[in-house]
This record gives sequence, C-alpha cells and structure tokens, in this order.
Amino acid sequence: MNEEEKSELIRFLHGVETRVDRAENFVVEQAPLYVQEVLDWEFYGSILMLVVLLSLVLLWFAITSFLYYKAETMVGEDKNTPQNTLFTASIVVIVIAALCMASNIYDLVKSVVAPRVVVIQKLKNVVR
Repeated sequence: MNEEEKSELIRFLHGVETRVDRAENFVVEQAPLYVQEVLDWEFYGSILMLVVLLSLVLLWFAITSFLYYKAETMVGEDKNTPQNTLFTASIVVIVIAALCMASNIYDLVKSVVAPRVVVIQKLKNVVR
C-alpha cells in the first residue's frame, strides 16, 4: 500500500468516525423524546380505542333498540324470532367489544405501571 492510498484510507476513516459521532449525538439527543412519544402514544392510543369501542357499542344498542321496536310493531303475535336474533347478535357484539376493551385496558395500564416494558417492546420491534 503506497502513501497516497494510506492517506486516502485515513481520510475515509476520519470521515466515517465523524459521521458515527454525529449519529451518536443525534441518538443521545433524540432518545428521551422518542421514549416519551412512545409512552404517550401507547397511553392516548389506548384511551382513543376505548372511546371508539364504547361509542360503537352505544351505537349498536341504539340500532338494536330501534330494530327491536320496529320488529315488535310489525310482527304482532309471533315476535320471538326477531327479538331472539337481536339478542344473540347483541351478545356477540358485547363479547367482542369486551375482549377488545380488555386488550386496550391492558395496554393502558401497562403504559402507566410499566413504561420501561413498553419502551423495550417497541424498541424490539424497531430493531427487527
């Protein structure tokens, strides 16, 4: 290796070292902000999903109440079939909504009680 190649290699390595230092400084500056944003997103995202799910359940109850009333007035004597169908559909919706809400409540509590766990899980997903 001649002197020109050595000096070019030294210049290249110095440039790499400078870029690594800049990247390190960037990560050190941005890491706390990233952690705070991850925790905020986990917390508020869970609250938002709970509100959406509760709104959908209330909307479902409004629709089924209306349909129940309509079925009651239209069918007359034989009114077991529409009510049974609406009742079964309501149970299915309630169970699905409860499972979704339980998952969101779990995430919400986890972001408050164990924030480091949330951050480590998010970082694990980012590193993959």
